[in-house]
Amino acid sequence: MFQQLWKTFLCLVLLLRQCEFQTLLPTGILSTAEYSGKWFILGVAADTTSLLVSYNELDSAVFMFTPMEGKQMLQMKGALRLTQSMQCMPLQWIYQVNKETQKLEGEFLRTSYIIAVDPNSSYMLLQRKKYGLVTFARLILYGRSPKLTESHYERFQQVATSMRLDKVVALRQAQAPCEI
Repeated sequence: MFQQLWKTFLCLVLLLRQCEFQTLLPTGILSTAEYSGKWFILGVAADTTSLLVSYNELDSAVFMFTPMEGKQMLQMKGALRLTQSMQCMPLQWIYQVNKETQKLEGEFLRTSYIIAVDPNSSYMLLQRKKYGLVTFARLILYGRSPKLTESHYERFQQVATSMRLDKVVALRQAQAPCEI
């Protein structure tokens, strides 16, 4: 634990250097209760701009992660505020925490890892992968608050670059996030 905190601290201090981010948390050991509650999408990274098109059309996004009682599943309800119309669009997914594969799995999407960005669990990264006809990966920055600090955005960019995802977008958040 101490080594992990020390490594994270060094990475934050050495922002000017490329720092591999090694604190991947397999979802199989993830406490679903720890990550339950309201989260806001603050930024998204990918290796091509085409994978960010749908996020460029979002003003804000909010999600509620809720553990499903008696099951190794998380329900994810959300609402996206579209940039042009400023209308809210509701969404819902169910993910299964697969202890054998150490992945958070849903229909057509798999989140391989959840990466804790800060020790207070007020920010987290999800690496989302889609399998099938087209394979891709995105890194999504979530925060407990809808406001993104400059230092966390810089850290997000650094982590994304170390994962070879050099196209990064921050959500505009011109209006308050939708209610869920």
